Amino acid sequence: MTILLADHVLTGVLAAGDTSSGVLAQSTQFAVTQRFLAETAMIAAEAPDTDRSIVVEPPEDWSPSAALAGDLLSDTTSTPWLSPTALGSLPGAQDSERGLTRQPPPNTKASPGELTGSYLSMVAQTGRELGVYQDLLYLPSKSYIQGLQQALTVTESSAWRGRGEGQGQKLAAKLSGFMSGEEGQIKIIAAQQVPMGGSSGLVPLSIQNHSQHTIQVRLNTSVVPVPDRSSQLTIGHFKSLITIPPGLAPTVRLPVSSAPIGPTAIQLTLTTVHGKLLPRSLTSLTVQSTRYGRAILFLVGAAIGVLVLTSVFRGVRRRMRAEDQVAPEDGDLPGSVETGTSARHPTEAPDDLADARRWADDA
Repeated sequence: MTILLADHVLTGVLAAGDTSSGVLAQSTQFAVTQRFLAETAMIAAEAPDTDRSIVVEPPEDWSPSAALAGDLLSDTTSTPWLSPTALGSLPGAQDSERGLTRQPPPNTKASPGELTGSYLSMVAQTGRELGVYQDLLYLPSKSYIQGLQQALTVTESSAWRGRGEGQGQKLAAKLSGFMSGEEGQIKIIAAQQVPMGGSSGLVPLSIQNHSQHTIQVRLNTSVVPVPDRSSQLTIGHFKSLITIPPGLAPTVRLPVSSAPIGPTAIQLTLTTVHGKLLPRSLTSLTVQSTRYGRAILFLVGAAIGVLVLTSVFRGVRRRMRAEDQVAPEDGDLPGSVETGTSARHPTEAPDDLADARRWADDA
């Protein structure tokens, strides 16, 4: 019994073009068709002098776009190394290399007509930069991401072989410069030196987004330890993941504590939500702690206490003076019967004139 087995690698290639909506991105369609041609060309190159039977079977629930299906069928009929055959005729077809094991091409054997290693290194670096930039964006549109991916795909074209390498380098540099310019619009704004009167407090800073897209970044802090200090500054918990719309610069307050007397440096960096470092985001600030705040509070409290005591003392003195100045009644009104003697204040001297007048009235 002859059993036909489908090529699982080609099945996986076709699975990448599956879509439930019937619409497929042009970059994905291009990648699937090119990979299909490359895989079948390698199969033919393994035994170029013989005919081989290949069964190409898409996944069972495969739903490609009409454009992709048309391109694959057209490539199958027009490619020199492929010839479409009815499935029923394959079991009887002559194939002397049925047991041939497929091997990948060696990594160290490069064709002179391939893209140079330096150019591919440049493209790889651009791809890594694109990964950081895409991770920086917060809920970007699919069309924007697709445009970035297509721009990277253009730099990977085989058209930049030989004399065309210079044009490819220009395209890669242009894409890299665009992403670098966008990331350069995101900055940490902080004072170079922040004075602190006590051992703890809040250190304010801002993250500015002058790009055209909403971003999401994570603020990372690192305290530079100072040798020969018994205590080191620590940073408490704060909301490090921040979403920033375009044109805004929200403020972040870092809670610091146990600040020793003297300067302490804090390094600040920005990363994406998945920890990818943003280039040129390194910033530092210095917390200058004097711990004069506690001493000032003690002096202010002492001054308030002295003021209160002085006010109480002055009030008592005024009251005593007021009581001394009140003269008591020395006798009855003229024409009345004297019923007794009146007492003078012991501190007052006798008034002789007043006594003479009183005697004259009694007479």
